[in-house]
Amino acid sequence: MRRLFLILSLIAVLGSWSVTAQENSLKDKLEGIHGNIEDAERIVFAIDNSGSIKDAKRLLFEKTLVTELVKMLIDSDLNPMVEVITFNSDISVILELAPLDAVKDNIISAINGIQDTENLTWINGAIDYACSITKPVHPNGALVLATDGIPTCSRRNGPKNIPVARDATEVAAEKFKKECSTLAVIGIDVSGEAEEFLKGIASPGAYVTVKTPQTFFRPGGPEVAEVVVPQVKACERELGINVDVETVPWEDAYERLLLNVAAGNAPDIGYIPSSQIPELAEAEYIIPIDVSRERKTEYFESIWSTVTWKGDIYGIPRALFNHALYYNTELFEEAGVDGPPTTWEELEEAAGAITETGFYGFALTGKRSPSTVVQFLNFLFQNGGGVYDEKGDIIINNADGLEALEFYVSLMYYTPPEALGMTESDLGELFARGEVGMFVSGPRWIGKFEEAGIPFKTASLPVGPNGWSTGVLSSHSLVVFSQSEHQEEARELALCLIKYEHQAEFDTKLGRTPMRREEAEEIDFFQTDNWKAFITMIPKGYPPPLVTNWGVFEDVIAIAIEYAAAGMMTPEEALNQAALELERLKEEGIVEGYGLSL
Repeated sequence: MRRLFLILSLIAVLGSWSVTAQENSLKDKLEGIHGNIEDAERIVFAIDNSGSIKDAKRLLFEKTLVTELVKMLIDSDLNPMVEVITFNSDISVILELAPLDAVKDNIISAINGIQDTENLTWINGAIDYACSITKPVHPNGALVLATDGIPTCSRRNGPKNIPVARDATEVAAEKFKKECSTLAVIGIDVSGEAEEFLKGIASPGAYVTVKTPQTFFRPGGPEVAEVVVPQVKACERELGINVDVETVPWEDAYERLLLNVAAGNAPDIGYIPSSQIPELAEAEYIIPIDVSRERKTEYFESIWSTVTWKGDIYGIPRALFNHALYYNTELFEEAGVDGPPTTWEELEEAAGAITETGFYGFALTGKRSPSTVVQFLNFLFQNGGGVYDEKGDIIINNADGLEALEFYVSLMYYTPPEALGMTESDLGELFARGEVGMFVSGPRWIGKFEEAGIPFKTASLPVGPNGWSTGVLSSHSLVVFSQSEHQEEARELALCLIKYEHQAEFDTKLGRTPMRREEAEEIDFFQTDNWKAFITMIPKGYPPPLVTNWGVFEDVIAIAIEYAAAGMMTPEEALNQAALELERLKEEGIVEGYGLSL
């Protein structure tokens, strides 16, 4: 059975839960070994710390497996005599034979202190040594041998000779099983011939194969964990893998990811905002993923553009985000506005009418933040504009872009003054309090507003003078890292997690925009009036610019909006400055960007 290691970026409160999930998965895997040694009077734990273990970075996981077995013995109130040794081309006693009760406080630390070596693997030496320890209590002794492959030498500090070493190990194993007791073997990362060899030297029913951990970098909060973790467990059973869970804070998730990649410790699979795909793909940190034509046709076509870079698909979409217009029906009625606006002109007229009644007509942000950039890009795309064209030329300050920012700034007249320093989440709270007539956001507010009894409806985004009803369509996706030694397994996990039943549960429980046409058309959850606007906007959606350094790019755009919204620059000055800065970043190779055809 293969083993995966899952890093869930959750809040700290989930830490204890995560450790429990990890321990349970190991216990399930090791139960057969535990059953073969639980009645033993003497147990020798032999840990392989040879060069192959070092090269593949398997020692930490190997120690974790042996530690878990020791914990299982302690939890069972058993008190055998135990000894811990390491083997490479030599044998070292780490903990001399002693009752488990007497050493239970330091046996774990002794195991954790084991260091790897660059030596060959002398398995028959470990077996013969263990036999000398367990033979006095035959047949009530046991050897637990943890190794990652076949032996490579047959005597202490001997030369490499695999055929001779195999023969010597088979002889030693047969002698041990006959004269010294149970030989339990944990094969780490083995398959094929090596797996058959290790299984052959083990006592009947006392062998298990475990794959070294893969890492799955998965940011999210507790509500996400409640959905995702059971799905991962289901994929464990289906794919024959194990998944451990480690938590890291969401706010520094991407920084931690980049540090791990730079240090050569990249995860195998990651869950990231798709806006980060170009940067990771250009650096060759992630690999293209082959997605079948059949699978692609299940989704709205526009979604795949969010995970594509220079013609290759680098991500499997997992979460979709788009926007619609929320409007307060009571404020509309009081202002005499008949229905939601469908054009910019109607939007401004409705905002003006509501403002005249003593409320604010529209809520926009002017703060230097990611949500402000998305708010502006909605208007930019609605007017047929873009930041880059298909060739990578900068077009943000052309006539379409200028008209979009001028309109954005004009709407500030109908926006609460404090909104200039707010984020999109803050705007939702203003709307919930009934202080503004309209704002633009994703579907996450639908359930909250309905539960609170707020009088609202949703509508498609309005059409700009030179464009159509569109808005930013973005995603979070699963990516496979080039450093991974388990790329196919990582791909299998990604595809398992987006199976229809898992994806439908993910979208409905977390209130995400559906990615599959079948979801949108058949699941009752999405058939409400307030969801229809978001469903309608999916095929109309337009991905944000594809850029190689999203954080730097985002800052440039956010500064331009902030300066224009605050009156520190005219919209034309702000966009010209942004265009010059983007051009400099392009020339210096810091930010490369492209747009899609509108």
